[in-house]
Amino acid sequence: MRFPKKIETENQNLYDARIIETNIIIGLAICGISAITGMKKELFMIYATCYSMHLIINTFVRLKYYFYVSDLKNILISIGKGAMFIFIPSLIIQKVVFNEFVNLTMLFTMVIALILSAIAIYIKKKKVETEDITVNNGYIHMKIVLTLTLIISGVQFIQLM
Repeated sequence: MRFPKKIETENQNLYDARIIETNIIIGLAICGISAITGMKKELFMIYATCYSMHLIINTFVRLKYYFYVSDLKNILISIGKGAMFIFIPSLIIQKVVFNEFVNLTMLFTMVIALILSAIAIYIKKKKVETEDITVNNGYIHMKIVLTLTLIISGVQFIQLM
């Protein structure tokens, strides 16, 4: 979250623990399902994509309200950050740890989900001038990620059948 570097106006933002919980609840649910079912390699990239989408959304919000980056540039930087710091390293981990690369259908679905997460938060925040650090905003972010994670999971489930 420190890239780009934190600026002075951000120092006033206090994050309630409930806001952080909205970012981790989906990931914890995926971990729980993985532990119960033993489907670690099948769920690892869904887990990684979930966190990558959270990073994209959080980066978009920071760039929009604190760095005042143009919308298109903001979307591209946010997707780039999510891909570079979480998604691409996770693809490498998937190959090294599970000795299996993500098939092209899933890879395509996940990349589209990453792009859609940036577009969805852009649409949601298009007419919002200032960002309030509230639990309600955390829930908005969680709904975007949950919806896209369920779609990715559905595609994965269909492929496993």
